[in-house]
Amino acid sequence: MVDQKPIYSLETLDEQIDYVVNMGQGQESRLVLQTLADIQRIKEQLDEMRKAWRQGDLKSLDALLNREMKQKFPALYRTLLVERNQRWLAPLAEELKQDRVTLVLVGAAHLPGDQGLVRQLQEAGFSLRQLQ
Repeated sequence: MVDQKPIYSLETLDEQIDYVVNMGQGQESRLVLQTLADIQRIKEQLDEMRKAWRQGDLKSLDALLNREMKQKFPALYRTLLVERNQRWLAPLAEELKQDRVTLVLVGAAHLPGDQGLVRQLQEAGFSLRQLQ
């Protein structure tokens, strides 16, 4: 506990490291080449990503963060985002049912899309709103 506030993790550090180590397995060269190409565009896209995130523009976030991975690396997309979101849903839902304020931190790519956490939490009956 920090400042008498409990801290929980949705996955362990070892699990996160395992995702990075096994990322793109069998397509390592393609993934490296794609990453190098993405680096060239990241400076331009960072402002767009930040703006979309701050505005709660899930459609733009999905296009900026997930669309290309979904098309070019569907197995990686499924492993890094879809499966993890599905595993996180039950513990998140349980935490959000508690009578307390909860701060949840996840990467922005986990939020948008049909398999994103926002949609899954809404389908689980939670009412979500964008804070200004």
